[in-house]
Amino acid sequence: YDPAARRRVRTLRTRDAGWAVLDTSVSADGRLCAYSSWSDSVHVCGLTDGNAHVHEALDLSPQFHAGVFSVSFDSSSSWLLAGLNHGR
Repeated sequence: YDPAARRRVRTLRTRDAGWAVLDTSVSADGRLCAYSSWSDSVHVCGLTDGNAHVHEALDLSPQFHAGVFSVSFDSSSSWLLAGLNHGR
């Protein structure tokens, strides 16, 4: 959503989100969006016309079997941090 223009910029279709998306993060360069849910994966999606086809699932199983509650890109857009419950 572009608040200045008051219009939707892009719609993302979630995958494997269960019943809720728990957190989202947009990279500092505006090219990627990451979202987390109750699944064992963090999803990374492209936001620009050149990479809108990108939708990758970063699978955290079998080490972790719980929802990912928080995701955040670093300021260089090179790293993605995820906070989750280990399930134990």
